[in-house]
Order: sequence, then C-alpha cells, then structure tokens
Amino acid sequence: MPSLFKPPVEVGSVSLVSLDILDNAVKQAIRLKYKDVKTVSLASSVILHGTKYSEGMFVSVGSTSGLPDFAKILKVLIVGNKASFIVERFSAWYMDHFRCYELTRKLSTDLEVADPEELNNFSPLAPYMVQGRLMVSPKVFLLH
Repeated sequence: MPSLFKPPVEVGSVSLVSLDILDNAVKQAIRLKYKDVKTVSLASSVILHGTKYSEGMFVSVGSTSGLPDFAKILKVLIVGNKASFIVERFSAWYMDHFRCYELTRKLSTDLEVADPEELNNFSPLAPYMVQGRLMVSPKVFLLH
C-alpha cells in the first residue's frame, strides 16, 4: 500500500568516507558528536519531512544574548540512517530597516555537528548580500 506521507529522510547521492581522509576540522566536529564512528556518509543535500536542506543554506541554531544564532550548512552528514549537518556558526544582529539579520562569523572557527532537533526552526534560509553585508530573512518568528 503506498504511503501518502513523505519519508522522514530522503538523500540523493551519498559518499561513504573514512574519517581519516576528512579535513581535521570536520573530523574533530564529527568525533565530538559521534565518538566511536570510523566511517560516515556525506551528501550535498537532504530532504527531511519534505523540507530540502542543501550546502550553503543557513539554519537557526541556538541563541546569544536573546538573538538567534545562525549556521551555514557545509555538508550533510548521515550516521546510522539519521541526518545531521556539519555547520559553521555565525552571530546575528537584527536590522530593523531591512527586517532581517546581518550575519558575521563567530570568532571560534570550530565546526559543529547540528541535529535537526537542535534547530530553532525547520525552514532553511538562503543568504543574500546587501551593501556588502551577509543577510538572512527568516519567514517566521524564531523562538530560542
């Protein structure tokens, strides 16, 4: 019997790689989250419950001083049929005039692995530039 609902995780092309061949920053981020993993699957995009997340998109993860933090998706990580994201964190300042957030890289350049459950909202955001500033406009109010 066919299902009327989308599967929880859909991934197109996946590469199975050993942690030994990955960049040190990526390897360290994965080892912090998954201690005993030797190989992982990497993808450039994933569809979670019908929402597509791709490399280069931004997601809202965590907060600082009452403002949401954002992270850029660098790679999609699949471990044990569970998707997560290798991300680079950004700080945000709300710009009233543009009704969006201006993003700046956080001082620590450490990469992180973020699970979908850690996101403030499930809508991925496409970044854009305004007068040399990196901006994102959430479609909804972000609770954090």
